[in-house]
Amino acid sequence: MSLVQTPGAEPPMYLQRPSSGRSQDISHVLASTFRELFTRDVVTPDTVKYLNTSRHGDDVYHERYVEDLRKIQAERERRMQEVSMLERHIIQARARATSADERALNRVAEGYNTYHDLGLPPVRSHFCYLLDSDLLKRHGLLVPEHFSTQEPPPQKPPEAVELPNYARDTLTFHEHVSTSPVDDGYDDPDELPRKEVKRSPQTRVTQEESRPKTIKEGLREVWKEAMPPVSRVKERSVLANLEERHNFLRNPRHIPPSAPHGGRTLVKKKKKLPKLVGGRSVYVEDSPAEKEPAVVFVASPSEVVFRQYSVGQVYEMILDLKNVTTASRQCRVIPPKTSHFSVGLGQFPGEQGIVAPGMSCQYTVRFAPDSLADYDDCVQVQTQSASPMYIKVKGRREPPALTLPSVLDCGHCLVGGCRVVQFLCRNEGGPGRFCLMPKKNWPTANYRSISTPGRVELAPFEVRPAVFQLMPGEAILLEILFAPTSIKTFNQTVTMVCDNCQIKHFTVKGVGQTAGVEMMMVAGGESEPLPGEILDATARHLIRFDSVHPMTFAQRTMAIRNTTDVELPFHWQMVKPTLEPPDPGEGEKVSGNIECYPDVGTAFSIVPEGGVLQPSNTEEFVVTFAPTQEETSYNSVLHMILHHIPEIPPSDEDATPRDRPPTPEGKADIHRQKSSDSLGSQSSSKASEDGLRVRDVIALEVELKGTCRTFNALLDPYAIIVPGQLLLSTPIKKHFRMINTSRWMLSFSWESLSDPHILEVEPPAGHIEAGDVMDMQLSITGGRPGLLEHRLSCHIQNRREPISLYIRANIKGPEVIIETPSLDFGLAQPGDVVVREIHVRNTCQIRAKWSLQESAAFLEAEDGSVLPSEFELTPSSGELPPLGSLAVRAVFKPARCRSVRTVFVLMVPNGPDSHVGAQVEVQTPQVCLMSCQLVIEEIYTDVPVRREITLLNQTLLETDFTWGQPEGPHAERCSVEFGTPSGHLGPREKVNITVTFTGHTQGEISEVRIPCRIQGMVDPVYLTVFCQVRGLTVSYNVSKEPELESEDSNSDLVLDFGQDVQIHGNPRRFLHITNHTAIMAPFSIQVDYFHARPPSPPSQKAGIFHPVTKGSRRQLLGRTPNIADPLSKTPGRSQVDFSQALLRDGKGAAFLVHPAAGVLMPFHTVTVEITSYSDIWGEYRDQLICKVKDLAPVSIPVRMTVVGCPLNFQMTAAFRDQQPVVRYGTHVSGVAPITRNMRVNNPCPYDIRVDWQSFNYRKEDAQLLDLMVSYGQAFPRRDKNGDEIVPPEVKESPRRPFETPDTLGTTPALGEVVEEEPTDSPQEEAPERRKVVLVNLRPHEGQRANQPYDITPKQLVIPARSHGNIRVTFTPLHNQDVETGIDCNAFALGFMSLDSKVALSVPGKVSRVQGYHMTPLRLEMTSHVKPAQLTLEPADEEGMVYYTAASDLMQQGQLSSEFLKTTSCTVTNKTETPLQFRLVTTPPFLLLGVEVAGVKGRGFARTQASGYYTLNPRQNMKVSIAFRVSMDLVQLVDKLAGWREGDKMWLSRHGGERRLHFTQNMVIQFNNGTTQNLPLRASLVVPSISLSAETVDFGVCMVEQEREMDIVIANPTASDCYWTATIESRDRDQAFQVTPASGMLQGALSHIAQNKALLKLNFSARHSKAFECVIVFQGVLGEEVRRLQVKGQGSYDGRHEAIMDV
Repeated sequence: MSLVQTPGAEPPMYLQRPSSGRSQDISHVLASTFRELFTRDVVTPDTVKYLNTSRHGDDVYHERYVEDLRKIQAERERRMQEVSMLERHIIQARARATSADERALNRVAEGYNTYHDLGLPPVRSHFCYLLDSDLLKRHGLLVPEHFSTQEPPPQKPPEAVELPNYARDTLTFHEHVSTSPVDDGYDDPDELPRKEVKRSPQTRVTQEESRPKTIKEGLREVWKEAMPPVSRVKERSVLANLEERHNFLRNPRHIPPSAPHGGRTLVKKKKKLPKLVGGRSVYVEDSPAEKEPAVVFVASPSEVVFRQYSVGQVYEMILDLKNVTTASRQCRVIPPKTSHFSVGLGQFPGEQGIVAPGMSCQYTVRFAPDSLADYDDCVQVQTQSASPMYIKVKGRREPPALTLPSVLDCGHCLVGGCRVVQFLCRNEGGPGRFCLMPKKNWPTANYRSISTPGRVELAPFEVRPAVFQLMPGEAILLEILFAPTSIKTFNQTVTMVCDNCQIKHFTVKGVGQTAGVEMMMVAGGESEPLPGEILDATARHLIRFDSVHPMTFAQRTMAIRNTTDVELPFHWQMVKPTLEPPDPGEGEKVSGNIECYPDVGTAFSIVPEGGVLQPSNTEEFVVTFAPTQEETSYNSVLHMILHHIPEIPPSDEDATPRDRPPTPEGKADIHRQKSSDSLGSQSSSKASEDGLRVRDVIALEVELKGTCRTFNALLDPYAIIVPGQLLLSTPIKKHFRMINTSRWMLSFSWESLSDPHILEVEPPAGHIEAGDVMDMQLSITGGRPGLLEHRLSCHIQNRREPISLYIRANIKGPEVIIETPSLDFGLAQPGDVVVREIHVRNTCQIRAKWSLQESAAFLEAEDGSVLPSEFELTPSSGELPPLGSLAVRAVFKPARCRSVRTVFVLMVPNGPDSHVGAQVEVQTPQVCLMSCQLVIEEIYTDVPVRREITLLNQTLLETDFTWGQPEGPHAERCSVEFGTPSGHLGPREKVNITVTFTGHTQGEISEVRIPCRIQGMVDPVYLTVFCQVRGLTVSYNVSKEPELESEDSNSDLVLDFGQDVQIHGNPRRFLHITNHTAIMAPFSIQVDYFHARPPSPPSQKAGIFHPVTKGSRRQLLGRTPNIADPLSKTPGRSQVDFSQALLRDGKGAAFLVHPAAGVLMPFHTVTVEITSYSDIWGEYRDQLICKVKDLAPVSIPVRMTVVGCPLNFQMTAAFRDQQPVVRYGTHVSGVAPITRNMRVNNPCPYDIRVDWQSFNYRKEDAQLLDLMVSYGQAFPRRDKNGDEIVPPEVKESPRRPFETPDTLGTTPALGEVVEEEPTDSPQEEAPERRKVVLVNLRPHEGQRANQPYDITPKQLVIPARSHGNIRVTFTPLHNQDVETGIDCNAFALGFMSLDSKVALSVPGKVSRVQGYHMTPLRLEMTSHVKPAQLTLEPADEEGMVYYTAASDLMQQGQLSSEFLKTTSCTVTNKTETPLQFRLVTTPPFLLLGVEVAGVKGRGFARTQASGYYTLNPRQNMKVSIAFRVSMDLVQLVDKLAGWREGDKMWLSRHGGERRLHFTQNMVIQFNNGTTQNLPLRASLVVPSISLSAETVDFGVCMVEQEREMDIVIANPTASDCYWTATIESRDRDQAFQVTPASGMLQGALSHIAQNKALLKLNFSARHSKAFECVIVFQGVLGEEVRRLQVKGQGSYDGRHEAIMDV
């Protein structure tokens, strides 16, 4: 099974075993077993339903998953329904069986009061007979028939309809008239049906008759039941005679086996069961006929089977039939139906074909077969049993059983070859003869025409023998010759026909193949050819061996697989390669006929060299590479030659490529015939013993390459250099390592040296394994002083050239060294004497002679003469003991100024010389400046600049210096000061001097120098100064942030506060003034027009004290914010007051500059904050004037556009960013309008006229834009009536603005103004006649409407710095417009206009727009209108339903006038508004009371007094409603008919019950005129009376004999019934009586209700005549009157006297 998960499949689950050992969770077992199918999630039916609803997507896996779930769910529901049906059927059968068992048990125990106390087993269960066995079997359930052999008991025949008395035959009729046969009296008493006394319909068992009578009553009535003695003796004699006539033994042979006493058997044991007889428990035999089927004869054998038979012969077999019953029986045999079987005459033990009990009769069964096939038939034996007996007759000859497989696999064979396969065919069954033939020849009518005795040819197979016979246990070899002609699988079908007419088809299978081998594996992998490498022309595989050394070897293992299923003999041949260029051109390929020559001197070998390749097997070969010559490359080709390969027939060679299977990649097929000329004298093609032509072919070519390398060894280190010097005759040892880097072990031997030095290596010879390291030791002993340098050789076995170790060492003799590193005589002047010491030491252990002198090389003059030395050495020579030392005194006397550098040489015989250097300086003082020129790059007028210069003493002599005054033409334009005008210089000392330079005139200063005089020097040192003096430079930049990110010199210098500055907003801009010089400069900044003047604090004259009064103290404290004081100002209020103070000029805007003046420091940037303040919209322009020191003033333009609405509502005055919203809350539809007063504040310095328009939001509004067109002013001034005020200078009033149909709703204007001249003549230029058309285009937001929101007044002028009031009225929608809750969302826009020309514009400074071009004042209005609706929750789940009965009017046995059935309902106000309503009900429903939660006492009474209840939101009240039952409602039963649609009261009848139904509503009337109904349902049950009979006939009765009959009165209704019975008689004899005459019957509410009563009717005839009366039954609660007609006849005839009152 593939483990690859298909796309879209659910990933498998991996669950862990539960940690608890007692856990019953097996989900991990299911997940591991059904990994791809198991899921742990529980899929419920709801999940399947939801998935099925959300299907039809793009996910194929999800669709398939949902469909499978749906099918599984449907199958589960179907099976659950079947299980429920089966369970219901079993439960019902069990209930019926229990009831039947009880009835049977009661019938058995009838007459025996102590039966249940005897402990007897229960009666036989009826459960198995009440089950539907077919139904249970269809659903795979067990039924009683599966585990019980009991036959179902015989069912009683249906009883005949009993004839009435008047239709029965009389005795006279039977004796004189009837001609029907008379019963002879020979009936079995046991078979006679039990007589049962049937009672006439008129006979009824009364309650008194059913109860046991007392002893006195029994003695009093014994004369009625007792028989006279004479009659008793006569009747007993008659019964005895009758019993004698029937007391005889019947012949059991005439009793059917299925009869109760006719099925006794001799072969089964009888069971004895206990039975109560005469009060005693005895055991009687149980009749098996009641439980088991009747078995009369038993056949022996049970099946007649003929085993051995032949064609044309007749075979016989005896069938024995034994009588197993207790009576003699007869039998009849019906012969078989087929002609192959026959039955002879029977042989009976007695006459007349009667078989006695235990005896047998025999029949001969004959069998005459006409073939060896199987035969089946049966013999029918008829007996007295209800069902006949069938005996099977069979002809069964044991068929042959061959051990030949159905597929005869001949295996594999090479094409052109032949293979013989033998199969052992053994017969393990009966005998048989067999014939083989091709399947295409079957069926056939003549075997001789198609069968050949020798073989069966099925190309390419040949099967032999074709005909053979096998007896049981015999075997034969079946031989199949397989000679394939092509490469494919051959299948032929051969048919084997047996003499018993059975056939079997066998498949002969074989596979034709060609010989082939395949290279499966090469240890280390096959080698890839190198670029440009020349390879063998025929080899397909290349094995390159790693480099080895002479006399070593390397091995590679390769695996060759036989790709065929045939054994292939082979041997290996090593040949020389046939080389070809790596990339030959087209046509340059080496031809297939290549001559190969054996490679005799090859270094390669292979094991094994020959053998047999097993079929489809892989064999490993070891190729060994063992070269002998170093630095040599070997190349050979290894050929695998297969022997005796058959030649492919020519027909196969001519076949198309389609008939040949493709050669797999890497498989080496036979591609080239072995050449006899190059590989020996063997023939390439020869004939085999069976006549087939075979040949030897080359199956595989493997090219082998290898290289022989020299043994390599490394010396670590490869050279030994002894550091330092070695004393003579002192040995030293050095360690080194020899590393074998070869692939094999090497042997080595070292040379040695003994003159003049001694060199030896330990060990001198040995072996080193491949890759191993050997530690060695070199011993060096110096023979003479000097340099030791030599190469020591090491010879390696099987290597021509040795390796060498380079050795170098220095051999020394005595050595004396100078311990003084150098001689420094210091600084000296001519004539001084300086003394130093030189220390020498002998470092060796021998005495050494020495001499010390100044080197002659330093005493030689330029002309070649030798100068005398100025140094004196004491002592200059001597001899030092071993390791001794000495101090030599050196004296120097200079004569002139110079620098002396010399070397002293210490010479030692036979040893190295030592040198020491000496130096001395003979000088005079010398001072200089490090830099003679002082260049000052940046300097400004009157700004001092400090620089540092360095004065250096170049000698080690001390001196003093002094600075002079500046010199030169520019000395007057500047001034110079030195921090150190004079001082002292130590030896080699550097002194830093601070120079302060100040330029007084702007321009270039270059001709100034300052002298410095040095003590001891003739000429002074001069310092020259160069500089360029600059003036003041200032730049300006504008930014929005305090920090200036970058300076942009190309941008315009404009203070732009933006195009969307909000009113009361304080945007800031920053002016950056940068001083690019080191000059300090004062500056000042001011605004030209909209300047802001901050409020100044109260001033006080200096030196004068003014007393602080109480009023001034409060004023001063009011200006100081104090959080603890409620009267103090908050920071926000302080900011507002500050803004108002800045805008007190009434210009609408102001710009505050901070700081307005200051000082600009050198190279410093001052950031000036300009803050704008505004209280009215407009486009403002101004100039910012900046002045810095003596520079010309700079004017910077200032621009700002203020937008927004300056007006605000008082409700949001403290929160300017908050949108004003008027929320009216939730209201009930149809109530009175709600008005809100809104205060609008105008903080501006000008009067503003506001025109209001209201708009409603509309859902799914597709309109995008509003087009507003108006003539003249869009919002002209209007009077109180709303009419436009026409200016006096205008004669014709312009038209009022109008809206196009598309302009429903408005938003802030986005359009443009288009001005048109309506006059045609250009001469008319009167301004009063020009009409301006204003067109505004803006986004559409809502529908223009004045309902449900309205604002008054429509036009309002708000004074400057003051406020105005508007009224916003909300009128809830009408009731008919509100079905459910509706959100009423709207908004109002106040368009602002300025009537003052000064307010509209100031030329060059400010301009303001108005009307549609201005952002209007917006007011949002929200409310929710919903219908008056209460939540009604009845106390009962069924609702306000009343179930009553007429019997409810009976209270303590008395009929009351009314009865109230009460239930309650909870009324909840779940809306968000109080609701006022009243409750109205109509009879027979009454409103009892209302209990409001949280309202008590007088408050509740006042609420009820008004007639309306007020229920606040989230409040509830309990309403009690009663249904009034009265006799008036009961009496409506007789007046009402059935139900009609629309009736609120109707009558229904069902099962004798009359029920009145009432349907009404409790109406909830709200104060807005709407109503809400609460359904009220009630039912009233009226009792009824039913009698068990309408007529009672006592018949003819004896006069004065009282007869009694029973009648049942019942109440079938759910109401109690109070009834009375009265007798209406036509005579005065009062012959009839009823007991009891009145009573109460309960309602039929349950099975234990006493809704029935037994009434006794007594009849006592007074005279011999007919009596008749009517008994009237009536009730007090409207019951229907029932009448019972009673009849009776009186007679004096004694025969009508009733012995028993039945």
